[in-house]
Amino acid sequence: MTALDPRADLSAAPARHGRGPWFVVGQYVALTKPRIIELLLITTVPVMFLAARGVPSLWLVLATYKDVVLAALFAAFAVTVLLFSTAFLARE
Repeated sequence: MTALDPRADLSAAPARHGRGPWFVVGQYVALTKPRIIELLLITTVPVMFLAARGVPSLWLVLATYKDVVLAALFAAFAVTVLLFSTAFLARE
């Protein structure tokens, strides 16, 4: 079983206790789900080829790719800010 498996027993995983700034940065990067964003970006362009039933214009591919990157970055940022603010409010 992996961490992606919903049946995985995460309570048995060893807890990493870090207090340094790099540990915190690593935790926030993990919240953004970079592998899911990578898969989203990789699957965007081939679908455009299928939809165009040929080769789409380069301008359209680059514009779409830019927008997908911005949307993924905004979603990751929003999740990080939301979780940070929730954790901050829970401390009070």
